[in-house]
Amino acid sequence: VVRSQAIATRPLLFIEAANVIGAGTLRVIVRHVLPQLMSSLLVISVLEMGGVLMLLAELGFLNIFLGGGFRVMIGEAARMSALIASFSDVPEWGAMLSNIRNWWRSYPWMAWYPGVAFFIAIVAFNLWGEGLRRFLDASRLNVARLFNRTFLLAAAAAAVIMVITLRTTSPLGLYRETAEQFDPLKAMTHISVLTSPELAGRETGTPGAELAAQYIADQMKAIGLMPGGEKGSYFQVQPAARYHLLQLPLLQIIDENLNPIYSYTYRKDFIEWPEWVGTAGRVDGLVIGLATGPDPGTENKGQYSLRNYDLLDKIVILREEDFLRMEIAYTSGVLVIADDPLDIQQRFLYPQSFWQPSPPPVMRISREAADMLLATTGGSLADYEQMAARLGVGEVSMTDTGLRVLMETRPTESFDDYTHVIGYLPGTGSEVQAPGGVNLDHYVIMVGAYYDGLGVAPDGTLYPGANDNASGVAAMLEMARVLAQTPYQPKRTVIFVAWAGGERKEGLSIVNLMNAKVGFSGLAVDAVIELSGVGTGDGEAIALGKDSSYRLVQLYDRIANRMGASITTRGRGPHFGMPAQFVFGDRKALSLYVSWDGSDRLAHTPQDSLEMIDPEKLGLTGRTTLLTLMMLSREVTGW
Repeated sequence: VVRSQAIATRPLLFIEAANVIGAGTLRVIVRHVLPQLMSSLLVISVLEMGGVLMLLAELGFLNIFLGGGFRVMIGEAARMSALIASFSDVPEWGAMLSNIRNWWRSYPWMAWYPGVAFFIAIVAFNLWGEGLRRFLDASRLNVARLFNRTFLLAAAAAAVIMVITLRTTSPLGLYRETAEQFDPLKAMTHISVLTSPELAGRETGTPGAELAAQYIADQMKAIGLMPGGEKGSYFQVQPAARYHLLQLPLLQIIDENLNPIYSYTYRKDFIEWPEWVGTAGRVDGLVIGLATGPDPGTENKGQYSLRNYDLLDKIVILREEDFLRMEIAYTSGVLVIADDPLDIQQRFLYPQSFWQPSPPPVMRISREAADMLLATTGGSLADYEQMAARLGVGEVSMTDTGLRVLMETRPTESFDDYTHVIGYLPGTGSEVQAPGGVNLDHYVIMVGAYYDGLGVAPDGTLYPGANDNASGVAAMLEMARVLAQTPYQPKRTVIFVAWAGGERKEGLSIVNLMNAKVGFSGLAVDAVIELSGVGTGDGEAIALGKDSSYRLVQLYDRIANRMGASITTRGRGPHFGMPAQFVFGDRKALSLYVSWDGSDRLAHTPQDSLEMIDPEKLGLTGRTTLLTLMMLSREVTGW
């Protein structure tokens, strides 16, 4: 029994011995090794400060400054040599030395002040380090006793203060105070004017759009932007043929003699859906419901071709998911069942008119109107949806034919003047070389927002377009105001553009805009920021469009964290789900598409009014985007 107990306790004895040895080793480290190590590190760090100052002095003398800096021409006349000054964004002794190196023979005393300051600082740091080393050797002070709870708390507080100091003296910290000057109430004033009834919804090619362009140009002039348009103006005018819907569309059930039996109400039961220019005209045919199975994927999309079905004389009812995968050219007309009641309120303009095959007219109809039409086929909307639910991949099913339906949408073509409004702030980096060896003001940061709206519907309903996109224009003007007044002027040239055509599925064409002013075509566009729907949305974050460049998304995310904002790259902008925009010219510049998540909820509806704008969301988006713009326009690297 005694032997077994000894065997059982042997592991415990080994553990206890290990604990004693470990505790003793730790005690030796704390009492002897750690004090020597900490004292040595303390002395080394103090001595290194002197070396850092010497290094900063040498770098500053070579025009390399802590916190950024550049060389600038401060004077030139006749045949005199230009006076070049090098200075930093923050006061530095190295910058002061560099500023006088070209004329130190004539004014040598100008170098005394920074030179003496460097000398005293370096000598003081070295004497302090040497004195600290001797004091520790003579007193045999136990440095380990300093590392108690009070010391750790003080060290943590010092670290926090240091982090805050570094954040405030970094470019983001320096520019943040300027970005905070973005005033959402001033932006709201612009939105109020752009959404007023006098501008009639700002549809391109109408007097309301011209009034909006003139207002934006007047604001650019008041801000202090230079005119960047044609012939010394703020305008670039481009004539183009476009369609306008002036007559009220019709959707009727008719008899065999084409006499109306029942007329549906515009914007309550149906609304036009101009996906293409050709989706217009007057057609009639027997109504029929058609449904397809699950999406077969892009490789097998042809499984749902309608060319093998006799539908050229039929008005076909489709679900929205069916419409997006069908070849509607083989029908007489298409009625798409709206998923949301707001869809019947949404208005879309006819896009750019150029030659293309004419597809049949397309309308959206409410679920109540669809149920009434399907009742004429011997069923109901519920029967139609059950039929669709039973289909497999690649399968197509149709209802019986119903009564004859008339569809009519007659837009009017006109030759309109598209007016783009352009103002700019010239870059101050004419003497700063970018990594490619070209002066920094040769590069351009473009900020754009489309100002055109949806105008007035044929029944007289006004579409104010407050969020889409008066908010984008207002945010752009307020950003330009703050940037024009800040002491941190952009080193790259910044061009602000309010362009026309966004509501006609047309994109921002850099090629066209850079040809407006003589000399602009020789500049290089580094980055483009597009603003739309930044004033409200049912989401909780700033949405960056899916086509945004990765580098700019990373920069914007870093800045958003500094500003206390959240971002998402999977959000919904005002044109979410719409076909890709047509853009003339290949865009090579980095692009950033900024909206507020969920701004598509009320877009293209009469409810998109001034009352829906949220000043807090508008201000947060404006400040974050302005800080991003300052980083892009001022910093040579870091983005």
